[in-house]
Amino acid sequence: MRTWRRAMTVGAVALFGLSGCAWVQRADVRDDGMSPATALQRARDLSVSDDGESVSFITPAALVPADTNGTDDLYRRDFQGSGAGIRLIPTAADIDQWIAKPRGDAVEYFFTSRLQLTADDTNDHPDVYVRNVDDSSLRRISVGTTGEIAGSLSASLNAVTSDGSHVLLLVQQADGDHTYLRDRDAGTTTEIPLGDTESAVDLSSSGALVMILTNNNGLATVTLKATFAPDTETLACQVTNARFAANGAYVLGNFVGGPNCPTGLARYQSGGGYEPAPVPAGTEAVVQGVDKDGRYVLWSPNDASGQMFVTSFLTNRTQRVSEGGFPPVAGPVEAASLSLDGSTVALLADTPFPGAGPDNGANGVVVRTTFGPIVDVPNPAAVVRGAPPVSVQLVVHDSWEGGFFPIDFGPGTLVTVASSNSDGAGTTHLQLSVSAGANTPSGPRNVTVFERHRFGYSSGVCLNCINLN
Repeated sequence: MRTWRRAMTVGAVALFGLSGCAWVQRADVRDDGMSPATALQRARDLSVSDDGESVSFITPAALVPADTNGTDDLYRRDFQGSGAGIRLIPTAADIDQWIAKPRGDAVEYFFTSRLQLTADDTNDHPDVYVRNVDDSSLRRISVGTTGEIAGSLSASLNAVTSDGSHVLLLVQQADGDHTYLRDRDAGTTTEIPLGDTESAVDLSSSGALVMILTNNNGLATVTLKATFAPDTETLACQVTNARFAANGAYVLGNFVGGPNCPTGLARYQSGGGYEPAPVPAGTEAVVQGVDKDGRYVLWSPNDASGQMFVTSFLTNRTQRVSEGGFPPVAGPVEAASLSLDGSTVALLADTPFPGAGPDNGANGVVVRTTFGPIVDVPNPAAVVRGAPPVSVQLVVHDSWEGGFFPIDFGPGTLVTVASSNSDGAGTTHLQLSVSAGANTPSGPRNVTVFERHRFGYSSGVCLNCINLN
């Protein structure tokens, strides 16, 4: 079997809205902010963590003094907390594929190497390993329930569940490629039978569902299969590419039309229907990443522009994220990664990238928040001038970190945040205390919210949505 995969602003006015405050942060630098890389030392294979708090990548540049081997190495940069800074992750000198996943309170790195890194590795072919960076343990993953996987000539990494408990392995055997699922908790390795044109490409969080693509002369049919049961669901509509939301509820992909089928970027709810994404008609989108609940999708147009966008199905906004600086300027990127919570995108791009120095003549890893906030009409939507302060509820969408400064209802008003509550899914509820002076001009006003986050700040405005009576 062959693996097959092809590769608003305020008021919801502009489809490809600019954030207004597109600060980015460079990640592949030393802790002093400088890069030792040369034009030939290019970073590759980046991944942002589930919560957007860190980004990992491979680079030949030595970013810490302990890196003296002169080969490609895996690094992680943490952006906040006591562990903030750059960190070398011990893997292998020939590291190829890799995936980072949380495992309880630890972080694990799954990677492929031809080297024999553990005592139980007595073969001479590539294997999949996992490194726990908290206890420094290293284990081989590409093993059978007992002993070796029978007939294995090499093993590579296909997918890992969001908690690191299940690993999808592509195992080469004498008659071709075979797909196996390793259940780390149960200690079992079981083959998932597939046809010659089928490829297993994604897993749900629990490992209970696997997404299979069937290649049909350049198009693909998507099937959701219960991993070890006969139950399947095959989508009637074909795609050019697709990804599976980790919660197992949505397939997001570029659909090719047909009776009762969408054309272009859309999401399909398992057992339900299709919902098109707000992108220009005729855009062929290549899905690069999906948040865990299928609410946010990272995609690129299938052209040579090198641009990346994130679409929110919650607020029907599409934001170009391959940009930086103030005012924001677009920069072409090589690759991108979306955090599972939908908050953060990491970009691999040539330097200089707008707003993210230094220029080392090679490329760099830059990170930014996906969206600026969008602001609902306050409740109540009117304030009496000269009256005692009134309690006002305000809901902010595509909101990630819940740090706000200031919230402004216009000249002559005083707004303070009494409490805030984020649902962890991009929505924050604010309880405000609002007062307006007796001599403040009456009439409709805008509501402006500035939100702090680790890469600067972003703003959202609700136009003429509070009235001073």
